[in-house]
Amino acid sequence: MKILLIHPHIFVGGAEKAIVYLAYHLNQLGHKVAICSLSIDLDKLPSIAKKVHYIFPDKRITPPKPNSTIAAIHSVIIETRELFKLIHDYQDDFDILNPCNFPAYWSTYAYRNCKPIVWISSEVFGAYDIAKDAYDRSIFFRMATKVTSSIDKYIVRKSIDKIITCSELNQRLIKKRYGLDAIVIPTAVDYNFFNINNMSNPNIKEIDINNSYILLHVGTFVKRKNQILSIRALHLLKKEIPNVKLILIGKGPWEAILRSEVKRLELDKDVIFAGHVSEEELRTLYHISNVNIFPVEEQTYGLVPLEALACGKISLVSKNSGVGILMKKLGIGYLINPSVEDIVKGVLEIWKHPEKFEENIAKGRAYIRENINWEKYAMKIMKVYEEVYNTFKK
Repeated sequence: MKILLIHPHIFVGGAEKAIVYLAYHLNQLGHKVAICSLSIDLDKLPSIAKKVHYIFPDKRITPPKPNSTIAAIHSVIIETRELFKLIHDYQDDFDILNPCNFPAYWSTYAYRNCKPIVWISSEVFGAYDIAKDAYDRSIFFRMATKVTSSIDKYIVRKSIDKIITCSELNQRLIKKRYGLDAIVIPTAVDYNFFNINNMSNPNIKEIDINNSYILLHVGTFVKRKNQILSIRALHLLKKEIPNVKLILIGKGPWEAILRSEVKRLELDKDVIFAGHVSEEELRTLYHISNVNIFPVEEQTYGLVPLEALACGKISLVSKNSGVGILMKKLGIGYLINPSVEDIVKGVLEIWKHPEKFEENIAKGRAYIRENINWEKYAMKIMKVYEEVYNTFKK
């Protein structure tokens, strides 16, 4: 089968990682797959991202910064139009159109009677990250979001043949927003990759690894990732664990705020801003860490705690996140409310009694290895493609 995956921009991120892994493993299963996108930055993505076929416009379009109403509307129009043009040029070469993040599935609307459309949804439409800051401060942005949400609901209900999502949480959100059912196929983890501890050389010279108790927090620097909670928790933890350090991996619009908080709490020597790191460096940081922190809000899934678990490390995970709900169901991980108090409590318990979590970690690693690897993920997705394709052709 020939599948066209459609995603606005390919860069370092969980959704983007899932897309390139899916494309690669579908190719390995003997299918023809390409990723249609407006720009690409493979530098920090897994190496397999370079083994996938991409379709781009002649002039690549950089990811937008929807920090105002006008900027957000402009970016939606431009991205939808340019993706539509690319699909128009290449749709005859493919059996299935598979849009991913917004507004990719808007760009496929015009082809709803020509090709079967499967949407892989990691989030329902809404104001996230930079757009969330604009949403909170501007009544015009909120009005525009409400109007756009109505358009979005119409497009999804009229054009999408099947929805696949990463978690039960997002499945419920899809049902609430669109009144449609979605198939849950949890995003996978490359267990064989993360299980290896070959100690690559990330830029962490500031840390004396042998003498530090290391907390890790991975994620874009935006409000909902809650790095600020980890920084404030570190301030309290130093009273009990003097050698505790915090490594923040990522970049984003909240970096200045986070650095200011570090300075205010006099933690300059204890917090390391590592920036974006390669997949190999990320693996090393998981392995050298003692506790991974994932106190996110409004997160429909979350690969980070599962990747850390594949490396044999426990995570403090927001219990209402998509991955938190999965971990509760499986009886793995350490679930918390996203608060300073819960982070401090969790870290201290793990620090004092690490042996209590050995069985938890072993159970989680076994589940990842046996159930959510990328080959099985691709096979499950392929089964949905085949069912939708056969139904569409009748």
